[in-house]
Amino acid sequence: MTGAPVLVLAASLAAAASAPEVRVFSRARQPGEALLVAVSGHHPAREPSGRWGADALPFFRCAAGGPGAASATYLAIAGIDLEAPAGRRALDLSLVDAAGAARPYRKVLEVRRKRFPTRRLKVAPGFVELAAADLQRAEAEARRLNALYRTAAPARWFDGSFVMPVLGARTTSRFGERSVFNGQARAPHGGADIRASTGTAIRAPQGGKVVVAEDMFFQGKAVMLDHGRGLTSVYAHLSELRVPVGARVRAGDVLGLAGATGRATGAHLHWSVRVGAARVDPASVMGLPLDRWLRDCPLR
Repeated sequence: MTGAPVLVLAASLAAAASAPEVRVFSRARQPGEALLVAVSGHHPAREPSGRWGADALPFFRCAAGGPGAASATYLAIAGIDLEAPAGRRALDLSLVDAAGAARPYRKVLEVRRKRFPTRRLKVAPGFVELAAADLQRAEAEARRLNALYRTAAPARWFDGSFVMPVLGARTTSRFGERSVFNGQARAPHGGADIRASTGTAIRAPQGGKVVVAEDMFFQGKAVMLDHGRGLTSVYAHLSELRVPVGARVRAGDVLGLAGATGRATGAHLHWSVRVGAARVDPASVMGLPLDRWLRDCPLR
């Protein structure tokens, strides 16, 4: 009579032991932060799916899970947009354990409020009041970039942690700063401005594919990289472009030379990163432990 409860308990413990493990890494749970979602102990032949709030998570298989392996690890990168409201946000996953059993998973995370600084600048009127033709061009370019942010390739071209595109440089304007030009409020700063004199080499912080390499109204000469799996990045105000559209680049490859083209008050690099449509601080992406998780996951 005493054996049955023990068997039931043993079965329950075995079932619990086979459940995939979910870990979420980030610097903070605040607007402008990137997150790495790692699922270990998952069925090797059935990819997990999930959502971070309203955003789908583009998982990719990594580590273990070779022929005959009992389980595999899957990764996905998510983002909290620069202007996301504070509050509770759900991570909902559809998982399958190594034995083939469905394992729905939900974790509610608290997105904390973040205050960004404001800077007030006086600039030439032409920087604030655009001619009709310039406004039309800028809006068309913004629409095209927004479409590219949302359609990042399903392939993965990054194979480790992201690094600064200008070696040894420091930022001169922080991500998320609110700008007021001549008394008129503008959108928050969706990237980081990095000190770089004209002609300084701008290098790819990780592998990717060039999807834009052209002269644009606000960005000037700019390069956009699709890193795959929802990650994209833009390098703006270049004096010279060194890569064509369609080129594959690796970490450290030169994308162009720093300059002051477009709407810039001096030579520097404007570097922005998106996870899907979410604007995230490039420093938060550099802080993700990708070297650790991609060590056993070489690009194919």
